[in-house]
Amino acid sequence: MNSDAASVATPAQPPIRLGLMWTVLFTILWTWLIYSLPALPESGFPALGVRLLAHGLIAVGLWLGLENTALTPEQRRATWLVVMVPFTLWAALAWTAAINGAFRTGASFLPLLPAAILLPVIVGTPVLMLSKRVGQLLDAMPTTSGRKGAIFWNIFGLADFAVAIALGMAMSPGPFQLIVPDDPSMAVDTFPNVLTPAFVVPSSILLHVLSLRQLRRRSRAATV
Repeated sequence: MNSDAASVATPAQPPIRLGLMWTVLFTILWTWLIYSLPALPESGFPALGVRLLAHGLIAVGLWLGLENTALTPEQRRATWLVVMVPFTLWAALAWTAAINGAFRTGASFLPLLPAAILLPVIVGTPVLMLSKRVGQLLDAMPTTSGRKGAIFWNIFGLADFAVAIALGMAMSPGPFQLIVPDDPSMAVDTFPNVLTPAFVVPSSILLHVLSLRQLRRRSRAATV
Protein backbone atom coordinates (compact mmCIF):
# COMPACT_ATOMS: atom_id res chain seq x y z
CA MET A 1 0.00 0.00 0.00
CA ASN A 2 1.47 3.36 -1.03
CA SER A 3 1.35 6.53 1.04
CA ASP A 4 -1.60 7.96 -0.89
CA ALA A 5 -3.69 4.88 -0.29
CA ALA A 6 -2.73 4.86 3.37
CA SER A 7 -3.75 8.48 3.76
CA VAL A 8 -7.14 7.72 2.20
CA ALA A 9 -7.68 4.65 4.36
CA THR A 10 -6.81 6.47 7.57
CA PRO A 11 -9.76 8.57 8.83
CA ALA A 12 -8.97 12.22 9.37
CA GLN A 13 -8.49 13.15 13.02
CA PRO A 14 -10.41 16.18 14.32
CA PRO A 15 -8.09 19.15 14.90
CA ILE A 16 -7.07 19.86 18.47
CA ARG A 17 -8.22 23.47 18.12
CA LEU A 18 -11.79 22.31 17.53
CA GLY A 19 -11.86 20.30 20.75
CA LEU A 20 -10.29 23.17 22.65
CA MET A 21 -12.86 25.59 21.24
CA TRP A 22 -15.77 23.43 22.37
CA THR A 23 -14.19 23.08 25.81
CA VAL A 24 -13.86 26.87 26.15
CA LEU A 25 -17.44 27.45 24.99
CA PHE A 26 -18.79 24.85 27.40
CA THR A 27 -16.80 26.37 30.28
CA ILE A 28 -18.14 29.85 29.51
CA LEU A 29 -21.72 28.57 29.34
CA TRP A 30 -21.33 26.59 32.56
CA THR A 31 -19.86 29.60 34.40
CA TRP A 32 -22.65 31.86 33.14
CA LEU A 33 -25.32 29.44 34.36
CA ILE A 34 -23.78 29.24 37.84
CA TYR A 35 -23.57 33.01 38.22
CA SER A 36 -27.01 33.60 36.68
CA LEU A 37 -28.72 31.05 38.92
CA PRO A 38 -27.30 31.37 42.46
CA ALA A 39 -29.48 28.50 43.65
CA LEU A 40 -27.90 26.15 41.14
CA PRO A 41 -24.60 25.53 43.01
CA GLU A 42 -26.46 25.08 46.30
CA SER A 43 -28.62 22.36 44.74
CA GLY A 44 -25.56 20.25 44.09
CA PHE A 45 -26.52 19.77 40.42
CA PRO A 46 -23.29 21.30 39.02
CA ALA A 47 -21.23 19.05 41.29
CA LEU A 48 -23.28 16.05 40.16
CA GLY A 49 -22.84 16.92 36.49
CA VAL A 50 -19.09 17.44 36.75
CA ARG A 51 -18.55 14.28 38.79
CA LEU A 52 -20.60 12.14 36.39
CA LEU A 53 -18.78 13.59 33.39
CA ALA A 54 -15.37 12.97 34.95
CA HIS A 55 -16.42 9.46 35.98
CA GLY A 56 -17.60 8.66 32.47
CA LEU A 57 -14.42 9.99 30.87
CA ILE A 58 -12.28 7.88 33.20
CA ALA A 59 -14.33 4.78 32.39
CA VAL A 60 -14.11 5.34 28.63
CA GLY A 61 -10.42 6.26 28.76
CA LEU A 62 -9.64 3.13 30.75
CA TRP A 63 -11.45 0.93 28.23
CA LEU A 64 -9.75 2.59 25.25
CA GLY A 65 -6.38 2.11 26.93
CA LEU A 66 -7.09 -1.56 27.58
CA GLU A 67 -7.99 -2.07 23.92
CA ASN A 68 -4.41 -1.10 23.00
CA THR A 69 -2.88 -3.74 25.25
CA ALA A 70 -2.03 -7.35 24.39
CA LEU A 71 -4.56 -8.61 26.94
CA THR A 72 -7.29 -10.98 25.87
CA PRO A 73 -10.88 -9.66 25.76
CA GLU A 74 -11.66 -11.51 28.99
CA GLN A 75 -8.63 -9.98 30.70
CA ARG A 76 -9.60 -6.53 29.48
CA ARG A 77 -13.12 -6.84 30.85
CA ALA A 78 -11.84 -8.22 34.15
CA THR A 79 -9.28 -5.42 34.50
CA TRP A 80 -11.86 -2.76 33.65
CA LEU A 81 -14.26 -4.14 36.25
CA VAL A 82 -11.54 -4.49 38.90
CA VAL A 83 -10.76 -0.78 38.50
CA MET A 84 -14.18 0.72 37.82
CA VAL A 85 -16.28 -1.18 40.36
CA PRO A 86 -14.23 -0.08 43.41
CA PHE A 87 -13.87 3.42 41.95
CA THR A 88 -17.64 3.69 41.46
CA LEU A 89 -18.40 2.33 44.93
CA TRP A 90 -15.89 4.78 46.41
CA ALA A 91 -17.58 7.70 44.62
CA ALA A 92 -21.03 6.53 45.70
CA LEU A 93 -19.91 6.11 49.33
CA ALA A 94 -18.34 9.58 49.43
CA TRP A 95 -21.41 11.11 47.79
CA THR A 96 -23.82 9.39 50.19
CA ALA A 97 -21.77 10.37 53.24
CA ALA A 98 -21.61 13.98 52.04
CA ILE A 99 -25.36 14.21 51.47
CA ASN A 100 -26.10 12.70 54.89
CA GLY A 101 -23.73 15.13 56.63
CA ALA A 102 -21.28 12.49 57.79
CA PHE A 103 -18.35 14.85 57.22
CA ARG A 104 -19.82 17.73 59.23
CA THR A 105 -17.76 18.95 62.17
CA GLY A 106 -18.93 17.15 65.29
CA ALA A 107 -21.00 14.57 63.39
CA SER A 108 -18.68 11.79 64.57
CA PHE A 109 -15.91 11.38 67.10
CA LEU A 110 -13.82 9.91 64.29
CA PRO A 111 -11.93 12.23 61.89
CA LEU A 112 -13.94 11.07 58.89
CA LEU A 113 -12.92 13.83 56.49
CA PRO A 114 -9.14 13.41 57.01
CA ALA A 115 -9.69 9.65 56.71
CA ALA A 116 -11.60 10.14 53.43
CA ILE A 117 -8.63 12.10 52.08
CA LEU A 118 -5.75 9.96 53.28
CA LEU A 119 -6.98 6.34 53.39
CA PRO A 120 -7.69 5.99 49.63
CA VAL A 121 -4.23 7.38 48.88
CA ILE A 122 -2.53 5.10 51.41
CA VAL A 123 -4.36 2.01 50.13
CA GLY A 124 -4.50 2.87 46.43
CA THR A 125 -0.93 4.06 45.83
CA PRO A 126 0.83 0.70 46.46
CA VAL A 127 -1.78 -1.11 44.35
CA LEU A 128 -1.40 1.25 41.40
CA MET A 129 2.39 1.35 41.64
CA LEU A 130 2.95 -2.41 41.92
CA SER A 131 0.19 -3.91 39.75
CA LYS A 132 1.60 -5.58 36.62
CA ARG A 133 -1.74 -5.23 34.83
CA VAL A 134 -1.76 -1.48 35.49
CA GLY A 135 1.80 -1.37 34.16
CA GLN A 136 0.67 -3.01 30.91
CA LEU A 137 -2.12 -0.46 30.64
CA LEU A 138 0.27 2.46 31.15
CA ASP A 139 2.65 1.09 28.52
CA ALA A 140 -0.22 1.11 26.01
CA MET A 141 -0.97 4.78 26.61
CA PRO A 142 0.31 7.36 24.07
CA THR A 143 3.86 8.54 24.64
CA THR A 144 4.17 11.69 26.69
CA SER A 145 6.26 14.48 25.17
CA GLY A 146 8.15 16.91 27.38
CA ARG A 147 8.91 14.32 30.04
CA LYS A 148 10.76 16.65 32.41
CA GLY A 149 7.99 19.20 32.23
CA ALA A 150 5.38 16.51 32.87
CA ILE A 151 7.28 15.23 35.91
CA PHE A 152 7.59 18.76 37.28
CA TRP A 153 3.88 19.39 36.71
CA ASN A 154 2.89 16.21 38.57
CA ILE A 155 5.20 16.98 41.49
CA PHE A 156 3.87 20.53 41.60
CA GLY A 157 0.30 19.20 41.64
CA LEU A 158 1.04 16.79 44.48
CA ALA A 159 2.76 19.55 46.47
CA ASP A 160 -0.22 21.82 45.88
CA PHE A 161 -2.57 19.17 47.23
CA ALA A 162 -0.34 18.62 50.27
CA VAL A 163 -0.36 22.34 51.11
CA ALA A 164 -4.11 22.63 50.50
CA ILE A 165 -4.87 19.63 52.72
CA ALA A 166 -2.64 20.90 55.51
CA LEU A 167 -4.10 24.41 55.40
CA GLY A 168 -7.64 23.09 55.16
CA MET A 169 -7.22 20.92 58.23
CA ALA A 170 -5.47 23.70 60.16
CA MET A 171 -8.19 26.29 59.39
CA SER A 172 -11.32 24.12 59.57
CA PRO A 173 -13.18 23.54 62.85
CA GLY A 174 -12.18 20.25 64.37
CA PRO A 175 -9.47 18.49 66.33
CA PHE A 176 -6.76 19.54 63.84
CA GLN A 177 -7.62 23.24 63.78
CA LEU A 178 -4.61 25.44 64.54
CA ILE A 179 -5.69 28.69 62.83
CA VAL A 180 -8.96 30.47 63.54
CA PRO A 181 -9.72 32.92 60.70
CA ASP A 182 -11.33 36.27 61.46
CA ASP A 183 -13.99 35.85 58.80
CA PRO A 184 -16.30 32.82 58.77
CA SER A 185 -15.10 30.34 56.21
CA MET A 186 -17.27 28.67 53.61
CA ALA A 187 -18.93 25.45 54.66
CA VAL A 188 -16.30 23.08 53.31
CA ASP A 189 -17.64 20.22 55.43
CA THR A 190 -21.12 20.21 53.85
CA PHE A 191 -22.51 18.98 50.55
CA PRO A 192 -21.53 19.65 47.79
CA ASN A 193 -18.31 21.47 48.79
CA VAL A 194 -17.08 18.60 50.92
CA LEU A 195 -16.87 16.32 47.88
CA THR A 196 -13.76 18.20 46.79
CA PRO A 197 -11.60 17.12 49.75
CA ALA A 198 -13.46 13.85 50.33
CA PHE A 199 -13.22 12.49 46.78
CA VAL A 200 -11.77 14.83 44.16
CA VAL A 201 -8.50 15.45 46.00
CA PRO A 202 -7.58 11.79 46.74
CA SER A 203 -8.65 10.60 43.28
CA SER A 204 -6.60 13.38 41.67
CA ILE A 205 -3.59 12.43 43.77
CA LEU A 206 -3.88 8.83 42.55
CA LEU A 207 -4.04 10.06 38.94
CA HIS A 208 -0.83 12.03 39.53
CA VAL A 209 0.74 8.85 40.90
CA LEU A 210 -0.29 6.93 37.78
CA SER A 211 1.11 9.65 35.55
CA LEU A 212 4.45 9.57 37.35
CA ARG A 213 4.58 5.78 37.06
CA GLN A 214 3.95 6.00 33.31
CA LEU A 215 6.68 8.61 32.89
CA ARG A 216 9.06 6.44 34.88
CA ARG A 217 8.30 3.39 32.74
CA ARG A 218 8.77 5.41 29.56
CA SER A 219 12.17 6.57 30.79
CA ARG A 220 13.28 3.00 31.50
CA ALA A 221 12.05 1.80 28.12
CA ALA A 222 13.89 4.61 26.35
CA THR A 223 17.08 3.78 28.25
CA VAL A 224 16.86 0.10 27.30
